[in-house]
Amino acid sequence: MTPAQGLLRVSAITLVIQGFGSPLTEALCNTPLGLTTLTHHLTLPWWTPLLAGWAGTTLLLISLRPRAGDPRHVRGGEGELDLDRVA
Repeated sequence: MTPAQGLLRVSAITLVIQGFGSPLTEALCNTPLGLTTLTHHLTLPWWTPLLAGWAGTTLLLISLRPRAGDPRHVRGGEGELDLDRVA
């Protein structure tokens, strides 16, 4: 993993936690934290933290996707089912 991929994963995980955790904390404990506090102070729509959570989820999936040049991503390699051999 390159440093850029690591930074992307950390940023994505942070967005997921802040985006989904803040509204959940406010709903369960009646305490606005993180992004929810910012949305209250900046009078942004209530769904803004959820949008950040979905953006984080998307970035996390992109960062976990195997790259074409990655030597661990070889088609027909170990662990992949070859349907021509099965028949």
